[in-house]
Amino acid sequence: MQIFRHLWNHGNAASRDTKWTEDMGTLYQFTDINDIDGNKFDFNTLKGKVVLFSNVACGCGYTKKGYEHMVQWKTDLANDPFEIVAWPSNSFDQETKDETSIKKYVTEKFGLNFPLMQKGDVKGENTNPVYQWLYKSFPGEVTWNFSSYFLVNHEGIPIARFEKESWDEIKSGIDAAVEAAKQSAPAAAATPAAAPVVAATPPPSAAPVETPAAATAAAPVETTPAEEKPTDVAQ
Repeated sequence: MQIFRHLWNHGNAASRDTKWTEDMGTLYQFTDINDIDGNKFDFNTLKGKVVLFSNVACGCGYTKKGYEHMVQWKTDLANDPFEIVAWPSNSFDQETKDETSIKKYVTEKFGLNFPLMQKGDVKGENTNPVYQWLYKSFPGEVTWNFSSYFLVNHEGIPIARFEKESWDEIKSGIDAAVEAAKQSAPAAAATPAAAPVVAATPPPSAAPVETPAAATAAAPVETTPAEEKPTDVAQ
């Protein structure tokens, strides 16, 4: 019955009307999530990049098309600020493989070229923390594997959720976000650094004047030397 519920629900209008607010934090807040190899995944490595999330499974009817398109998107944008993060999940009873087998299968079958996370739930009370966060911006649990694609911009903010668009339309949304990321990068780099302040080298002290012996007999005249004007500091 699950597949019929999916077919009924799949195709809900995709949304770019994010409900994200600053108090929800950004993608980079997550520090205790493992990748497919069991290592802590550093979300800070995604700063400045557009990131596409999708829940995946090896036993889904959409597995072939889903992985093929994501691998191609990553290949097309290999030199751009873009990453894909896929989340293997057995929430729909379609991912029975363990992590080692999942990675081996996807690598050999599709040429995996983006990160896979440790297998976890994407719906229900045990939903992984990142998907809980994504749902705050775009409410409603995913209805199937490969059915929803969440787009996070280069500042770590969810900006779109695709559900019924064609592959080309999803790619167009990715391209627009990537272009925005590229446009923002030069602006940040163009901010000039403050010029260093260098102190001017003070003039050397005047050489002592040798007083003739005859002059020493005269009573000394007490004088107050003129106060030297401080040297300006170069700006």
